Amino acid sequence: MLQTPAPLPPEVVIAGGGPSTEQLIVALLGAAVIIGMVVLGPVGRALADGIRHLLGGRRGADAAELDAMREAMTALQHQVGELEERLDFSERLLAQARERGLLAGPPK
Repeated sequence: MLQTPAPLPPEVVIAGGGPSTEQLIVALLGAAVIIGMVVLGPVGRALADGIRHLLGGRRGADAAELDAMREAMTALQHQVGELEERLDFSERLLAQARERGLLAGPPK
């Protein structure tokens, strides 16, 4: 049995000859500008931050930022302490009112 080479695929022909060189250059430049805006813009920064987070890279906080966070934490701890005292006081008042029968509802 004789073996013949496989037939070549038909040539792809674009009707009208396809885009001109100038059109291809304009399209490539436009795509480059759009890709550059996405990569260098807020979307690109967000993507970079997400990748950095996934890879475990963390940005260290500077001393001023740490001091500000410590001050905020101290202020919050102080506020929580005051709220605890107010809650305790309110609970004591309610307990005294119950003992005296002042919280009874309207007669039935």
